[in-house]
Amino acid sequence: MTQSPHSILVVEDDDRLAHMMATSLNKAGYEAQVETNGTAAVERIRRDAPDLVVLDIMLPGADGFTVCKKVREFYNNPILMVTALGSDDEHIQGLEAGADGYLIKPVRLPILQARVQNLLKRLQPSDSAKEQSIDFGPLHVDPKRRSVTLGENPIKISTGEFDLLWLLASHEGIVMSRDDLCRALRGIDYDGIDRSIDMRVSKLRQKLKNYPEIPIIIKTIHGHGYLFVSPQADAE
Repeated sequence: MTQSPHSILVVEDDDRLAHMMATSLNKAGYEAQVETNGTAAVERIRRDAPDLVVLDIMLPGADGFTVCKKVREFYNNPILMVTALGSDDEHIQGLEAGADGYLIKPVRLPILQARVQNLLKRLQPSDSAKEQSIDFGPLHVDPKRRSVTLGENPIKISTGEFDLLWLLASHEGIVMSRDDLCRALRGIDYDGIDRSIDMRVSKLRQKLKNYPEIPIIIKTIHGHGYLFVSPQADAE
């Protein structure tokens, strides 16, 4: 049985750019459609549940940050934000809203295709999905359900945050460099400047800090990267 192509919604109010991106994605084998209004995009994402959303920030009706926050209440698939500015503050705001990645304008179509392909790999059955859940004290990470709980309390995290947590947790006690994390999560080498991994770590830490029954479990090893330490080991 042939697998249906992934569906993608391009939310962009520049008609020329929107259709250029959609055409490029269609040629790459996806089913891409276009929405030009932020408010309409929220309802369309709710109705159609696309496999991935390419989301511009500057939109009529509702901006991309607002759209991202609203749809994260019911939508768990990847969101790739598109921005003309690319400032750190904007990246942080997007990650806090629930974005999984960024694409800087002017959009280079081969880069768009590569980012989309990398994000969609997370929806495919993989070796990690076949592995058993990991438990560290009250922290339970389930790769099959892609869920995280502390005791009986579920933690709402984005696709990108889950991927980061699973990668670090499954390498407990091993320092993961930014290059390791960039290659595993984004399919590219770390360029020494990109802060998206650092911002994702920061956001994940903030969510875990909401639960005082566990210590901080993602440590920064200056000059090397990040280290996941289980609550039990960290208490020793």
